[in-house]
Amino acid sequence: QDENISIGTLYISILLPSFISGILVGSVVFIFARNISKIFLNTPNFKMVFVIGAFLIPIRILFKIGVSYYRARMRTKTASLLSTGRFYGGIGAAAISLHVFQSNIVGIIIAITIVEILITGLLQFIVLSHVGISPPRFELIKRAFHYGLPWAGANISSNISTRADRLILGSFLGPGAVGV
Repeated sequence: QDENISIGTLYISILLPSFISGILVGSVVFIFARNISKIFLNTPNFKMVFVIGAFLIPIRILFKIGVSYYRARMRTKTASLLSTGRFYGGIGAAAISLHVFQSNIVGIIIAITIVEILITGLLQFIVLSHVGISPPRFELIKRAFHYGLPWAGANISSNISTRADRLILGSFLGPGAVGV
């Protein structure tokens, strides 16, 4: 609530460490993609899916922070349109990839990833053109981590609990049981 902090400084101070964290987590998924595929799908054949998914981690973080900017500015319609556009853009990319190019699962995921990158890049360009680019302030980063770390733990726990059934089925019955 400090009046001396610009929106751009606050935005960059939240965006930068979140993006770096996403890159670190994505790197771990990238490095262990074969093992993750083997553990959760009972086969290493889907390593490439996890490799592509590793690139989506920081991209999704950038997208969510961009959408959160619009929500914080009380522009919920814009935030909803962005989320809807990303969702239907992914569905359209998957449909085109499947029906026009007759791609396999990796091709479909690459098409969805391209749409995610384009929409997220455009979103970040628009937000940064509004707020400007300024150096992050480390005291803001510290406050953001202090506030956000408990939320991160809760979010990770929630994601695991909502996906646990698929992880267990994939581990015991293979990729066909989870629709891959």
